[in-house]
Amino acid sequence: MPSVNVDSNIFRGLGRSDHAGLVPSGYLDTSLIIGLAKFDLPKAENLALLDLVIRHGRGELMLCTSHVAKEELSRHALGETRGEDLIYKLVADVPAVDEQFRMPSTLRNASTSGIISGPIVKDELLERLVRILPGEDDARHIFQAARNGNDYFITYDSKTILRHTEAVEAVVPIKLRSPTQLVADLDTAATS
Repeated sequence: MPSVNVDSNIFRGLGRSDHAGLVPSGYLDTSLIIGLAKFDLPKAENLALLDLVIRHGRGELMLCTSHVAKEELSRHALGETRGEDLIYKLVADVPAVDEQFRMPSTLRNASTSGIISGPIVKDELLERLVRILPGEDDARHIFQAARNGNDYFITYDSKTILRHTEAVEAVVPIKLRSPTQLVADLDTAATS
């Protein structure tokens, strides 16, 4: 495995609230956090992902992830180094958006004269994403990224996410890209 020196300070101080609208933002899918930690993505994707991390450090791109990634990482046993935990901690964390809420109550309980709470339901956008994507965690990732105003959802997961790009992009204002695709988009935007 190649040795890569990355200054941990390049991940600090680039929260979306501080730079909203000034630089594009990308949400890292768990597959990329694990891939970066293990350096086991295809070479072009690894190099593109490292390019994105460098751009993040220079303030040209804001990278983040969410608690959904942390939940997925806790289910993966990747050995003793736990490099994915380090990467998760270094990348700015997006605020969690409620994925479900309690419906307003409309019924009264005759025996207690109290109001009975409404049912707990998933957010409508999350429900739409769950119907498009085969995995609920994938839908939750994209939901968190979109609701937090990210421009890009970055993944290498072509089996369950990227093959649904057109359908997802029709539902949420976010662009699904692999690392190589995002580097190409950013390079094109820089020369325009």
